[in-house]
Amino acid sequence: MKQIINKQIKMKKLSKLKLNDLKQQSILLSKEEQAEFVGGGNVSISTNRLGYGGSSTLSVFLATAYDDNGNVISSLTGYFLEPGCDYSRCTYAGSDTAIFPGTYDVIPSTFKGTSGYFEIIGVDGRSLIKIHQGNTGIKTSGCLLPGTTYGYSSNTGEYYVNKSGDKLNELRDFLNKYGNGGISINISY
Repeated sequence: MKQIINKQIKMKKLSKLKLNDLKQQSILLSKEEQAEFVGGGNVSISTNRLGYGGSSTLSVFLATAYDDNGNVISSLTGYFLEPGCDYSRCTYAGSDTAIFPGTYDVIPSTFKGTSGYFEIIGVDGRSLIKIHQGNTGIKTSGCLLPGTTYGYSSNTGEYYVNKSGDKLNELRDFLNKYGNGGISINISY
């Protein structure tokens, strides 16, 4: 019995020593240092539609990152291309039309089985609205295609975006770095 009591005392001392050792070795980070790792409060993406083609809708976007106190800590700009806009059909599943103007949540998602993409949720009657790579309205399938610049073809009457893969990677990195507290998108006319 005495051996069992001695073992328990040693175990308690050992546990206490481990906790004290851990406390001495722990690094305390300031809130500013923690924000570098965590990323801050949230991201708000604002879009304004610039032009409409038969199979394309062009928007300019501004993604703004805020810290936990509501201060702007970073921003990113670019363009989004959506399919042609038909407001009479934009709340029907599979409608392949631009999203109805409003504010929606954006969450991490997959695209064609690959992780690292983002999805717009809460759009009435719609689902699986992804942000993915592509340059023309035909490639959108109801989704948003980011681009660094845009163009307009007078021959077809359609808009397109350029360097979609580059802007997608920039946007993905931005949202992953700063969007831990939530991401929203506001689509306006």
